[in-house]
Amino acid sequence: MILHLFYKEWLKTRWAAFFVSLVGLAIVVYIFLDVDNNVRMKGSFNYLMSVFYGMPQANYYNALIKYVPLLIGVCIGLSQYVPEVLDKRIKLTLHLPLRNTMALYTMLCYGFLLLILSYGVVFGTFFYLNNSYFPFEESWAILISMMPWLLGGIAAYFMIAMIAMEPNLFYQFIYALVAYYLVKQFYIGVEHADTRHIIPALAIMAFVPCTALLYTSYRFMKGER
Repeated sequence: MILHLFYKEWLKTRWAAFFVSLVGLAIVVYIFLDVDNNVRMKGSFNYLMSVFYGMPQANYYNALIKYVPLLIGVCIGLSQYVPEVLDKRIKLTLHLPLRNTMALYTMLCYGFLLLILSYGVVFGTFFYLNNSYFPFEESWAILISMMPWLLGGIAAYFMIAMIAMEPNLFYQFIYALVAYYLVKQFYIGVEHADTRHIIPALAIMAFVPCTALLYTSYRFMKGER
């Protein structure tokens, strides 16, 4: 039954996941076309020194790729939950011969795994290309600096699921405000921070909506307004 539910979710989300992954890959290719051009014009050593000492380390990538994790999380969340709720198909899913909690978290687990897969495609390509131009230590430092953005995409996905399952429009509005200010914490003011110390707190913040989804799904099943 779980595999059937995974397949149903795949039918809904495959094109959205393909589209955002393609957009992410296009951004990655553009970034490294620019890097390659700078290497050819300045020489690899001179460009490497300019990256390390002449400008902030993240300048050659963060303006473009910063919001790609958020885009992935939002697109997958919308494609998975909004049609289900608008067409009232979610109630059919929650009446499958599975406990409601199991069915709900199977859907959530599927979306999370698809999100991680999309991250792997886009950012795996990014780090493969980055290692072609820069030392591994620089790539590792970039991974650490990107973690808040990656967690922000996860938080956005969980918040969309929570908002979609809420039957009351006023509560949906409140949750949307909470989602805005929550996700904002992953993107504002972390560029020059030592992210190693804030990643655990951000990870907890990202996964809190995952537990709150139980409450909104219960209200949805009861038809509360």
